[in-house]
Amino acid sequence: ELASLPPLIQDIAYHGHLDTILYGKSNLDPCDPPPKWINEPSYEEIVDILEILGLIERDAIIYMGIERLASGLTNKHSRHKYSEQQKAEIARKIDSLIDRKLPSSKYIRHDGFKIIGKAQVARIRGTKGHNLEDLVSAARNIPNKADVVYALIVIACALPHKESPRRKDLLDECIRLIESLPSDVDKIDLLELIAYECWDVDSSTSKKAITLAMKVPTQRYDGKSAEQNRRLI
Repeated sequence: ELASLPPLIQDIAYHGHLDTILYGKSNLDPCDPPPKWINEPSYEEIVDILEILGLIERDAIIYMGIERLASGLTNKHSRHKYSEQQKAEIARKIDSLIDRKLPSSKYIRHDGFKIIGKAQVARIRGTKGHNLEDLVSAARNIPNKADVVYALIVIACALPHKESPRRKDLLDECIRLIESLPSDVDKIDLLELIAYECWDVDSSTSKKAITLAMKVPTQRYDGKSAEQNRRLI
């Protein structure tokens, strides 16, 4: 049984099960799904996903599941599959999960994953019931500068279309912060995150981030930088 296995192995197994439900394929399938795509799980399957996430210890996997669900529930092709009552209940369950599981005592101790998890809940709710400016303030208080940028990027891209000017201001702030980071690897990772998060809400900023990332000198990081450049291309 899974309960008898080490926590890390349990998390890997649960992660594989999540992929099977979210993407409708085995996690052993070598084909990667398109970005921000999920298999339109039923409401009952989403409830199962949230129960699985409640069994996981690793914060990054918990957040990944939350982000995938938020993307699916707000996707223009699938959002009408779920009633407003169902989306409200899913948001409530995710909010409760975040309060219970994040931050993780075994992994990242600051509130970063909790903050961006709350931003995903705001996406599902259409920002109702959340003051995203409170999340912005909380993100700026994260002790690690690179993690501040990560959180602000996610929050910016959770903003609704009517707040596009505010999103642009936040993303411009993120780019300025990225340029001041000492690590070229962090710079490329975060610019890649902007490109990924923004491609369907602000394509011009997404393209700008890719251009800036390609200009970051990477000769000192041969292995990782080569992989980063492949992803950017």
